[in-house]
Amino acid sequence: MTLYHGVTLDGVGREGDNGRRHPTIEDGVMIGAGAQILGGITIGEHAKIGANSVVTSNIPANVTALGIPARVVGGDNKARAYGLPSMEELDKLSAKVDSLFENMQTIRNNKKDAA
Repeated sequence: MTLYHGVTLDGVGREGDNGRRHPTIEDGVMIGAGAQILGGITIGEHAKIGANSVVTSNIPANVTALGIPARVVGGDNKARAYGLPSMEELDKLSAKVDSLFENMQTIRNNKKDAA
């Protein structure tokens, strides 16, 4: 587990899933600076929590969660690295850019033919 500066692991007034008030952090988790992990929740193995995120619900293993409240933004084997889009997201973006280039080429060719 890696905890960066100013991370808060704290209980809340209500009990969590297993009758616990404080979080459980599993092996290999990385929690960014200033993040707050609150309540009887579980952060799954090798999950990554972004800096200054506020986590109040369970985070599955092998995912990246960011924001207030934290939400999963990448995960499983799709996530390339902390803060980067998944390979699936990059493939979709790449296909859209390729399509734009093809459309631009078609437009240019049509202009040349019309001239």
